[in-house]
Amino acid sequence: MMKIQVVNKAASQKGFTLVELVIVIAVLGVLAAVALPRFASLQTEARVAKANALGGSLRVAAANVRALALARGISCEGAIPFTSSPVTLESVPIALQNCYPASPSTASAPANSIIDAANIVPVNDLVTLSITGTSTINVQINGATTLANCRASYTPPNAPNVAPVFEVVTTGC
Repeated sequence: MMKIQVVNKAASQKGFTLVELVIVIAVLGVLAAVALPRFASLQTEARVAKANALGGSLRVAAANVRALALARGISCEGAIPFTSSPVTLESVPIALQNCYPASPSTASAPANSIIDAANIVPVNDLVTLSITGTSTINVQINGATTLANCRASYTPPNAPNVAPVFEVVTTGC
């Protein structure tokens, strides 16, 4: 009588073959090569979107403050400091410049200006504030390739019945 021995192939095989490991490494390499550039592009697109959103926030805040000032019959000539401003947003008095929110005098103290009106909090929103010239406030996006070229800017009007200047720059995001 012949004895048949059954060999359990699964029990005798341990680990992966070299070919299997090379194939897995090659597949992971291809996936990484495809995914990494897309991830980098998404970060740039996110910063561009953030700059555009901040520009929109500045526009809406300026329009809201002007509407409140006109509704309250405020004279739109000259500056009104926040200490005597009749325009408040969320219990924060807003300094006015020709019926629009004023720019802060320094980037380190943006209170009671367009920054408060737009509800921008630099620490929470991951932005840096800077001032160009005498009155342009720049809201720059942290993490940008070139901080000065990834920003939303606001310049209050220098005369009555003149619109403020808004600018969004995304070439350095």
